[in-house]
Amino acid sequence: GDLIIYLPSVSPIDAGNAGQKLAYTRHGNRPQQSIVYFDSRRFYDPISGEADLNFLPVGFTNHITLSDKGSSLPELISGEALRLYSEKYQDELPYSQIFHHKASLGYSDVDFLFGQPVSQKTDLLVGGMIKSYDGKNNAYLYDHQNLRAKLAYRYNSNWQFEYSFLHNKINRNEPGFLNDEDEYSTPNRKIKDNRYDHTLNLYGKLFHHQQNFRSTIYYSSLYTKITDQDNDLRQVNRSRYGGTNFKLNFHSLNHTFSLGGNVEHIRVNASPV
Repeated sequence: GDLIIYLPSVSPIDAGNAGQKLAYTRHGNRPQQSIVYFDSRRFYDPISGEADLNFLPVGFTNHITLSDKGSSLPELISGEALRLYSEKYQDELPYSQIFHHKASLGYSDVDFLFGQPVSQKTDLLVGGMIKSYDGKNNAYLYDHQNLRAKLAYRYNSNWQFEYSFLHNKINRNEPGFLNDEDEYSTPNRKIKDNRYDHTLNLYGKLFHHQQNFRSTIYYSSLYTKITDQDNDLRQVNRSRYGGTNFKLNFHSLNHTFSLGGNVEHIRVNASPV
């Protein structure tokens, strides 16, 4: 949220407490929701349709762009989008970075990143994060574990492949709003999220003298468990989605032609028990 707030007309939406769901809105947006892309793959919760930005690691993000409908494919198909791109390994030597931060109210996080050239054609990035926070009056207890990795392979001067992996585990309390008695509405509600994301990007050239083809193949699984002893609530949500998108640009007779598409399959099992 501290990063995207500097983008034009973008406003983060959160509960005002660390670890709670983080979404965003954009002034002047169309009625449909803006789509979040991470490494050219759609990133969202199939049950709610929202993208929780807490699942996107800041330390693994190289740059962020904001694109409008009609600017280029696949946004031409999907509407306007917030696009995030992961870090790339760019060095001749291996390196490692470890960060630790501790603040008041029990907030603490450890973040590490390791880069290694596996061969002349292959680079590897591996990172992780452990974060915890006890919140004010222990109301917003939560912990977050994240593991990410990226493998880049340059097949030749024309084609390259990038595989990225994200795994997030978040346990958090959701005490809700304060009522007239100055008490939390759902003080014992707990949420557990477990998410896996796999992405494969292919870049190359087809029928052209320069790189003009891009394709993304992705698969995600999400498991969410919500419990609330006071309201006798136990809800388990399971969802999976996968798909592919592609974009091809080529020039002919002094004209530029673009061809693109997206295919996606979603499977959702969400019901209270």
